[in-house]
Amino acid sequence: MRKKVFCLATLSVVSLFLFCSCSAHASELPEPEELFSEIADSVTLPEMTNVADEYLDSVLGLSPEDCNGAVYYLLSEGIAPDEIVIIRAKDDSSAEDIQNKLEDRLAYKEQAAQMYLTEYMPIIQAGFVRRDGLTLSLIVSQQSEQILEVYEQYK
Repeated sequence: MRKKVFCLATLSVVSLFLFCSCSAHASELPEPEELFSEIADSVTLPEMTNVADEYLDSVLGLSPEDCNGAVYYLLSEGIAPDEIVIIRAKDDSSAEDIQNKLEDRLAYKEQAAQMYLTEYMPIIQAGFVRRDGLTLSLIVSQQSEQILEVYEQYK
C-alpha cells in the first residue's frame, strides 16, 4: 500500500513539474505583421507585397471580421509560388476553420503546380500549414526551413 501511495505521489509531482516546465517555455507568437517582419529580417526573401485586403476574401473566403489580424504576402513580380499567410484567429473555432482553408489553399497550389508549374513542385511540397495557438500560417517559400527556425525560437 505504501509503495502505491509513494508511486502515485511521485507520479503527481513529476507530472506537475512537466506541465509547469512546458507551459513556462511556450509563448504566444507576435502579431502577424510583427512575425512577418521578424521572418523578413531573419531570412532573405524575394520582394513581396501584402495583398491581405484583396486576397483574404477572394482566395481564402475570409473577411477582416473573421480574424484579429492578418498578412498575406505574394511575390511582387514573377510566377514562383512563394506565399506567406499569417492570421491571428479570434477563437479556437475560427482557428480550426482558418486552418482548413489554409490547408485547402496549399492543396490547390500543389494541384495547379502538377499541371502548369512543375518546376516549382519541390517548393510547394516543402510548404506547410502551421498552427500555434490562435496563430495560423501558410508558408510556401524556397526558404521554408529557415522560416520554420523563426517560429521555433518561440517554443
